[in-house]
Amino acid sequence: MRRIHVLLLLVLVVACGSRAPRGLWTDPSLDASTLKEGVVIGGVVDLTAERDVYDMQQDADLLEEALRENRPTLTVASWAEARSLVEPDSLDMILDAYRLTGRLTARQLATLAPLAAGGRYVALARIDLDQTLWDYSRRIREMSDRTVVDLDPESRRTIALLLDLYDLERNLLVYTLPIQRTGIEHGSVYTVEGVESVPTESEIRNAMEDLDSGSDRPEPADRAGMLAGMFREATKHLP
Repeated sequence: MRRIHVLLLLVLVVACGSRAPRGLWTDPSLDASTLKEGVVIGGVVDLTAERDVYDMQQDADLLEEALRENRPTLTVASWAEARSLVEPDSLDMILDAYRLTGRLTARQLATLAPLAAGGRYVALARIDLDQTLWDYSRRIREMSDRTVVDLDPESRRTIALLLDLYDLERNLLVYTLPIQRTGIEHGSVYTVEGVESVPTESEIRNAMEDLDSGSDRPEPADRAGMLAGMFREATKHLP
């Protein structure tokens, strides 16, 4: 009986460890063997900001690096290669539309057909949230002659993106996964001393406003670093 319990426990551990992330969808036609036919980086678009070709190239490079890291034997064609296979203006128009809709139409996939020379699949990513909020946790500290309030400023940058993989042979979406992560950065503790013995709520809020408008509040988490980690997370679940 004890042996059965151990086996059941092992099954549960394996099941929990292999649980698919929320929102992941994979078409049954996509498996490890078909994926070996190659992936072309179609582009990374950002709904939250206008980004030029140079910026888009940097983001596309991050997606390419994540794919190569998670699938070292996989044939991956870069975004620069994609722009040499499809007329750049046509690709830019499709990416502009994808930026707004988050999906490719059959006509757009037909336009991207020449990308099949670099791989069977085209990978696209869409950033639809990039928001930073600042918060100040409080800690009351008793001193010998007065009470002060220490403010611990932190920035919380939240990025959400969608990774899609389209099959250029069958002209359909075969893999999609939404990812959202928050990066937290802490700043230096700021001490509020009241005019009287204890800082008032008004004095504390004034101090927060000063931090908000000054250069002492922490910078947001690095965008490139967050994207690199999110792309690694999104691509590691490929078959």
